[in-house]
Amino acid sequence: MEMCVDDLTSLPLRCVTREEWVANTPQYSAIIEDETNWHSIPLFNYILSENVKNQQLIRFRGMIQNMQNPEYFMSKYEVVNTVTGVSTVHSGKLRDSVTCQDNEKLIEDSQHSVCESRDTWLCIPIPALNNWVSCSWKKPYMKRHLGRSEEDDPQKRAISIMQSSDQSSGQTSNFLHLNASETHCRTCCLKLYDVDTSSFVVNDVIEVAGFLSLPEIIDEIEDQELTVHNAKLPRLHVVACKKLQHSSLLPLLSLNPVADFTTSRNDLHFIFSQLLLGDKLAADYLVCHLLSSIYSRTDMMALGQLPLNIINIPKYNLIKNIYSAIEQLVMKSLFLPLTLENLNRRRFNPKKNYETEQLSEGLLQLSPHTHLVLDETQMQPGKLEAPGVVNMTALRKLVLEQKVAYDFEYYQLDFNCDIPVLVFSEGKSLIPCPIVIPLRPDAVCLENVPDIFQAAHNYLQPVLQRLRAYILCVQSAKCDINSEMQQIIQNDFVKLRQDSNFNASAEDLHNLIVLARLQALSVGETILTASTWEKTVNLEMQRKQRL
Repeated sequence: MEMCVDDLTSLPLRCVTREEWVANTPQYSAIIEDETNWHSIPLFNYILSENVKNQQLIRFRGMIQNMQNPEYFMSKYEVVNTVTGVSTVHSGKLRDSVTCQDNEKLIEDSQHSVCESRDTWLCIPIPALNNWVSCSWKKPYMKRHLGRSEEDDPQKRAISIMQSSDQSSGQTSNFLHLNASETHCRTCCLKLYDVDTSSFVVNDVIEVAGFLSLPEIIDEIEDQELTVHNAKLPRLHVVACKKLQHSSLLPLLSLNPVADFTTSRNDLHFIFSQLLLGDKLAADYLVCHLLSSIYSRTDMMALGQLPLNIINIPKYNLIKNIYSAIEQLVMKSLFLPLTLENLNRRRFNPKKNYETEQLSEGLLQLSPHTHLVLDETQMQPGKLEAPGVVNMTALRKLVLEQKVAYDFEYYQLDFNCDIPVLVFSEGKSLIPCPIVIPLRPDAVCLENVPDIFQAAHNYLQPVLQRLRAYILCVQSAKCDINSEMQQIIQNDFVKLRQDSNFNASAEDLHNLIVLARLQALSVGETILTASTWEKTVNLEMQRKQRL
């Protein structure tokens, strides 16, 4: 029997049954459109296993790793009671398969049977998600499941809070897929009903609500492909699906809007200039790189990306300290040492496994706005084997085209991505980057390297939340170039082409425009100004003088 919305809202959503939802789908769908109601649904990523019940309504947040072929199911089926002879029509939605009681039998040729299709996705926890983000999402569930003895004991409660703060400080780095075991345990197979899936693609970050169907036996998961093939993964029968845009994650992290862009930009520049041993020009480029985001695509180019190669890296743990700052500032980042072993032994491109009909993960299968940091200084002399050549080709395609090739054995299919790439190397990188800047450390900074690094990290801590919000806001902002500025750019580019010291090319023009947009956005400008353009040209002239 259908119920009105007022009656339904009196029931906690976590207690709603599958049968109640099927009987009152429009009403419940309207209820969860309210953000408060939506967030009252438990988040499967972080609730303890012993608190999860089969057929419970839960949320799941993750990345679409694979979109499998739609599958057919019985949306309506009829059973007959073998004792009384009474037949009943049941709904097959939001369940794995048709079910019959011990005294019931399925009527296979029933005229009431209805066959429909449902989409099937494999969804994994967001790859390379930094620890501070995970902890901020986990915090409500940590409080909820805090033992009563800890709540009553101030000392235990203080220890618990300190441990949480330590975890969120960014000290646990994403090296390759360090959290692989956790990823396997929280991978879900999604079954989607009555959801418009046309706007979703592989690698989208999504949040879904649905009814959980647990395998009868959940063993310790060792091989993800094997467990998917054997249907040992939890299945989630989805009733609602949302795409989480990068900018929409700001309120989820309880970050405040940025009031003063210039102050935040100056703070970020100061921190990186210290970590780059006093090199303010390199810090200018690193700030712009961190804020970069693709705003448009053509057939051949991804407009807005700013791959950066910093060369002449000294031996002062500089890369480690810079990455430590980056992973505390951005939501997703991955640090990849370009060693021969990683290149020859790891798989960078995703590959279709036709034995299991699954898509095997590759290191470069990342969601948009995941910052990839490559350390080429760890490359040693040796032979680059065939897999290593394939992986280097994959990195070049990523940097130059912002595409990742998925290997389907008989053919390859390119998928667009938005992954800022930062390369550290001693000389010019093997991976061609449009922007290369040699590092020029300040002599005074070289005399006090440990103190400089420590001071930079100390300066960062009290402004972390503001800088995180600043980066998210800038990445989602837009900057326009009016007709007057377009004419100025055109005139200046003609002069730069005539300047033998600059030797401007079409690629230089593209880099200048991208850099100018980022310079403008970094101080809160939504329209490019002549002064910002002039500053950008001067930056590029200084950089080219170093090459």
